Amino acid sequence: DWDQLPFRVNREAYRSDAVFASERANIWLHSWLYLGHETEVAEPNDFRARTLAGRPLIFCRDSNGQIQAWLNSCPHRGTVLCRDTEGSSKLFQCFYHAWTFRNTGDVAAIPDNAAYESPDALAETMKLRPVARLESHAGFVFVSFDPDVAPLLDYLGDAADYMTMIEEQHDGGMTTLPGVQLYGVRGNWKLAVENAMDGYHFSPTHNTFVGYLR
Repeated sequence: DWDQLPFRVNREAYRSDAVFASERANIWLHSWLYLGHETEVAEPNDFRARTLAGRPLIFCRDSNGQIQAWLNSCPHRGTVLCRDTEGSSKLFQCFYHAWTFRNTGDVAAIPDNAAYESPDALAETMKLRPVARLESHAGFVFVSFDPDVAPLLDYLGDAADYMTMIEEQHDGGMTTLPGVQLYGVRGNWKLAVENAMDGYHFSPTHNTFVGYLR
């Protein structure tokens, strides 16, 4: 209502499982999503496990020093491949059938491979599955599950300039500090965004912290 200036949103937009599933299918799976910073996997063989848009990923720097993002799923039977949240390893071994993969994506070992008619051909078709697109800008690594997504810089627009400014604040570039803080929100993603933008709630909700500041 542009005359009275109220702006109301149906609450189902925030709490409907169907709306959330539709947003994931139609927005998040066709957008660029921030995966992490290159310095989080600073050395060859470093890796971190991440989940984006409900899909588990392995974010790593392979043995050749290349940044990779693999689906954290064994191509053999779909079991979660890497169960550690972070570490350093040249290999990822599935705990279900012990299929082993190099961090470059290649198959390293298939137990009892003689049982397969063409084990070498099988190994070529059973490599780790990469995300559809992976690009980085100023050390920030993004992925997309849509192979036809627009180029990253087109998607970022003017935000890319701010990211470059952050990177160039120090001669040595930007780096991440060790340690991780994890928290979960039992709610639709829009609630978390709206809460972060809402300064009106700060004094009543965070009264103890405000008192501490005083």
